[in-house]
Amino acid sequence: TDTLSDTLRAMAFNVKEHAVVSSRAASDNGIRIESTVSFTRAGGGSQFGQPVEVQSTGTRHITSRLRPDGVLTETTGTEASDMTLTIPAVGQSLPVKQSATFSVTLAPR
Repeated sequence: TDTLSDTLRAMAFNVKEHAVVSSRAASDNGIRIESTVSFTRAGGGSQFGQPVEVQSTGTRHITSRLRPDGVLTETTGTEASDMTLTIPAVGQSLPVKQSATFSVTLAPR
């Protein structure tokens, strides 16, 4: 288990992410590493000339596979979050659900 804080771009906003990462490794004709990440994000930006504040919570699941010689062969993952965009000038809040999947595979030679 580990924690991390980082600044990143989420949608059109600069946010600070705080995350707790829990990982475990298992033998699987090499090594399989499974990680679950719980995160919160806070930050803001501007849309159409209006300041916008962003708050978000979510989870990320990542599985990576390494060959016996240590070469990464595959990483797959999913992410889901619940976000609230607030426009302080008008007092309006918008709930947003975000989800994503990704996959990276070692190209054959």
